[in-house]
Amino acid sequence: MTGTVAERLAELAAGWGPGAAVVGVDGDGVERTLSWRDLAAGADRVAARLRSALAGAAGGPDGGGVVAVDAPNTPGAVVRLLGGLAAGAPVLPLDPRAPAGERDRLLRFVAGEHGPVRVVADDAEGGVEVVHTDGGHRPGLGRPGLGRPGLGRPGLSRPGLSRPVGYLLATGGSSGLPKVVAAPGPVRYDPLRTPSPLMRRAGWRTGQRQLVAGPLHHTAAFTTCLDGILDRNTVVLLPAFGPDLLVEQVREHRIEWLQLTPAHLRSVLRLVDPAPADFGTVRAVLHTAAPCDFVTKKAWLDLLGPHRLFESYGSTEQIGVTLARGDEWLARPGTVGKGFLTQIRILDDAGRRLPPGEVGMVYLRSGRTGARAGYLGGLSMPCTPDGFASVGDHGWLDADGYLFLAPRRTDLINVGGENVYPAEVEAALLEHPSVLDAMVVGGPDPIFGAVVQARVVLADGGRPSGTELIRHCASRLSPYKVPRRVSFVADLPRSAAGKLERWRPAERERADGVH
Repeated sequence: MTGTVAERLAELAAGWGPGAAVVGVDGDGVERTLSWRDLAAGADRVAARLRSALAGAAGGPDGGGVVAVDAPNTPGAVVRLLGGLAAGAPVLPLDPRAPAGERDRLLRFVAGEHGPVRVVADDAEGGVEVVHTDGGHRPGLGRPGLGRPGLGRPGLSRPGLSRPVGYLLATGGSSGLPKVVAAPGPVRYDPLRTPSPLMRRAGWRTGQRQLVAGPLHHTAAFTTCLDGILDRNTVVLLPAFGPDLLVEQVREHRIEWLQLTPAHLRSVLRLVDPAPADFGTVRAVLHTAAPCDFVTKKAWLDLLGPHRLFESYGSTEQIGVTLARGDEWLARPGTVGKGFLTQIRILDDAGRRLPPGEVGMVYLRSGRTGARAGYLGGLSMPCTPDGFASVGDHGWLDADGYLFLAPRRTDLINVGGENVYPAEVEAALLEHPSVLDAMVVGGPDPIFGAVVQARVVLADGGRPSGTELIRHCASRLSPYKVPRRVSFVADLPRSAAGKLERWRPAERERADGVH
């Protein structure tokens, strides 16, 4: 039976009241288990307080207001997230590690684009603190909640943002400003769609024991946690990722299903040396968020067997997904699978369709009409007239329709599944008074796949160390965005138009400036 989040929680409390709903370590460091009855009651208290706070504000739940929630991986955070959804407002999970400046920029951006923002405090369950009340919009960014057309490739149009909004997810920003994806809503429980058919194909079962290993403000962790609760799973939250803790929790709670990133997979192999018995209760592992190297993939196939390891390629924008089971990957090493309820096209820069084997931009079209997410702030995706859209990745199809991804041609750096836009890190570096120019690139890393590296030109008289600049960035950016290495150069490679040419090596790099 379909229903709202509040109705579904009430149904679960009535039918499965004393059963374990959420297990995790809360803010006091003690493991805590919430029953379905506890979870529903807590979310209802939060929702009641939020309705009261939003009722008197222009742009309340029905007019564009947003509920922002501090989202550490704790049972209390899950209660607050569900309370926001139960109140009927779009929910924005916040990274609890983000510095105050980055968080404030994000909240002001969302307030300017989508109406008043209310923040559910992390330190008082159910407490509501009004942080931003400005529901207006800034000139040039479009009406709140609606995208505006951008400059497209020849023959390609760009779609705007769908309304209403179910939840918002921050993914960084290529211009140095926040980039926020708005998923269509409102969020509802539908047994035919919760979870998606793809998850069921990837080994998901109703009422299973599920581990959430990633941070709740991250797309995959947030959506699989939400679907798990609505589908009556017992959700076990990993308070912070550690390979030994992950294996311990899988064994202790007899986990049946979990979603990981390639960074998680590599860490477990390098630091724990797991045995098949450690994952004996696991029905399926789904990995997402970034390309997985061959050595790691093959080791996990040996650990689990090819029918228990799945890979999916998709995006927060919900334009379509692929799925590859382990045996499909073994037959076509490197594939991310075939479109799952999704059509795939590979197009060149002029929008022309390319044949199998030729690399171009990957365009997807999902069979879920009207389900595509969009951006706040006027950003939009390249889109064909007949509804195929792209997030900028490149790849090719084989003769059987299996997709293979090529190295990104964009500047995006994927750090263990977290997207880092160089412009945002460069903007932070340029705030330092001794930095004249800066360029940020990705460098290889055995665990995270990539890390952030910076090349800096100093102003005359400037003598900061690389360590000082790293600390400067750490005070302004989330940890995964902070450069791991800073080197000093005399100048940076730029085109005649002044654009950074990141693919060109910097000349005259000072070895003594490496940290």
